[in-house]
Amino acid sequence: MKKQVMIVDNDPKFRQRLHKILEKNGFEVLEAKNGQEALNKANQQSPDLIISELKLPKVSGHALLRRLKTNRKFAAIPFVVCSDFFTNPSDEDIARSVGADAFINKPAKPTQLLALIKKLPAKSTSATSPVTQDPDFESEYRGKESHKQLVGKLESKILELTQANQELTDSERHLKSLLNAIPIGMAVIGTDGKFIEINPAGVRLFRARRANQFIGQPLEKNIKKNHRSRFNTLWGNVLAGGEDLLECEVACLEGESRWVACTATPLLDSAGVVESVLLAMQDIDYQKSCAANHPSN
Repeated sequence: MKKQVMIVDNDPKFRQRLHKILEKNGFEVLEAKNGQEALNKANQQSPDLIISELKLPKVSGHALLRRLKTNRKFAAIPFVVCSDFFTNPSDEDIARSVGADAFINKPAKPTQLLALIKKLPAKSTSATSPVTQDPDFESEYRGKESHKQLVGKLESKILELTQANQELTDSERHLKSLLNAIPIGMAVIGTDGKFIEINPAGVRLFRARRANQFIGQPLEKNIKKNHRSRFNTLWGNVLAGGEDLLECEVACLEGESRWVACTATPLLDSAGVVESVLLAMQDIDYQKSCAANHPSN
């Protein structure tokens, strides 16, 4: 009986190439273009192996990996991360910390990928204990990395903290320490749309003086009115369990406005329900100003 492999990637050309390679080598192949579709197909067909990108729409690769590996039904399915996300050898720890069985950088040679697959243990049919997240894993910031790469790596740590078997006060303390150390604007927003936490970089972004000027206040009032409709669409996507990116204008407390790139990632409780949202905000006002003053021909 052929082994069934699921490819999870939002690049149709990559999926098609990998599909042909695997099929030629005797595998039955499933495809999913985002994390949510992968979860649905895994639940319906329970593949023997999953090969996934980390940068996925709707449900990220990190979240997909965590949900599968912390669920007894899917924990035994080998999970290979195939991504261009990794920039140095230490990044392997990020994938392994949330349960990945192996990882390989894109673009992977067919011979390398097939050799890696052969080394993996077969999916167990017996009950398997879900993966327990390591609460002491450290994330690091490297200024040369792009905004989306940084947020993806931070997501892994934030999800660990919210799932850790610690007292709530301990998790809050670790989360707050992490947020305060990050040099771009970060905030935790409740499902009611109000600020729970905002780091010093976020306070500076809004030209404010103290975090308590935001805590308990609705985020929407800081979004310029002509951008609120698009922001509400993003918010709906995130509360549904996906992640999203939006460039919009925000109103600063001193009356000025500025452009920011917002990346919103859902934070889930132990039952997989969205309990809050991690919002990363990068100041792109200068780039927007340059583009407006020097439009391309």
